[in-house]
Amino acid sequence: MKKFACFCFFVFFAVGLQAQALMGIRFFEGTFEQALQQAAKEKKMLFVDAYASWCGPCKAMSRNVFTRQEVGVFFNAHFVNLKVDWESPQGRKLNAAYPLRAYPTLLYIDSRGELLALSEGYKDAAALVRQAQEVVRKAQSR
Repeated sequence: MKKFACFCFFVFFAVGLQAQALMGIRFFEGTFEQALQQAAKEKKMLFVDAYASWCGPCKAMSRNVFTRQEVGVFFNAHFVNLKVDWESPQGRKLNAAYPLRAYPTLLYIDSRGELLALSEGYKDAAALVRQAQEVVRKAQSR
């Protein structure tokens, strides 16, 4: 019976890991400041999806782009990822340091809080990964 229970645990654990690998971007649960600390700890950059709850293209990216496996593989490896409703109290506070003109805006920030790149508007999965690859390449050459 013990062997069967261990086998079942292993199977469920392996299936869980495989399902997680097939997921898209994993977004950090916490504040901007906590995400910056996590990025420094992991020696990664911070990717911020600055959105508004009423924004159609923002919802489309969340549904159709951020959930893609190839997007998740790249972003999860290189960034701590954070979603911030820019009209929330946290977003309004961040707008002082990172003012936006449109939604969605995608922010690439180093672990010290310095803005590396900013992109406005909807991006499909391929364009988003290309953009992020360029940000990573430039950051590594600094």
